[in-house]
Amino acid sequence: MRYLLFDRMDQCTAAAVDELLSAVPPQRREEALHIRHLSGRFAALKSFQLLQQLLPDLDWRNTVYRRTEHGKPYLCGRDGNPLPDVYFSISHCARGLLVAVSEQPIGVDIESFRHFSDSLLRRCMNEQEQRQILQSVNPQREFAQLWTCKEAVCKLRGTGLTDDLPDLLSGSETTKTYCNPATGYAYSFAW
Repeated sequence: MRYLLFDRMDQCTAAAVDELLSAVPPQRREEALHIRHLSGRFAALKSFQLLQQLLPDLDWRNTVYRRTEHGKPYLCGRDGNPLPDVYFSISHCARGLLVAVSEQPIGVDIESFRHFSDSLLRRCMNEQEQRQILQSVNPQREFAQLWTCKEAVCKLRGTGLTDDLPDLLSGSETTKTYCNPATGYAYSFAW
């Protein structure tokens, strides 16, 4: 697995978006132009640029970016066949972008530390996780760490967010989480 983390979101400007628009294939350019908010457009374009950096030997002129019915992205040739042994996952939040590539299925997520409601906590976390979060010195950080694990697993599976979020981490997937308290985000990998 290889990954790139970008957390210079202060570089999100209209000029940066214009520059990125000119550097991506037409398909990605068209998709980005459908995103209304500057920050979302920047995240879509910059994350694609990071993906290109991670896969420098790929013929991007003959590669198509597609999504499954649940939104999991994948790459295929112009013939529509998925590229063998090219797996990737992309995530972004207000504080950063995370892109990973692997020779096996992978999922990633990055989230900013933020307040959460009691109802969200009960809906997404099992009782042990709820205690872990509420007893933490920094509940927002603890919530972000567990949440990114769960979302990375969902992205790995390609299912989107599911109803079994409280028990999601009891599966066979391996996860690894990192935290950057100085900039206020956590990110996780699942494989």
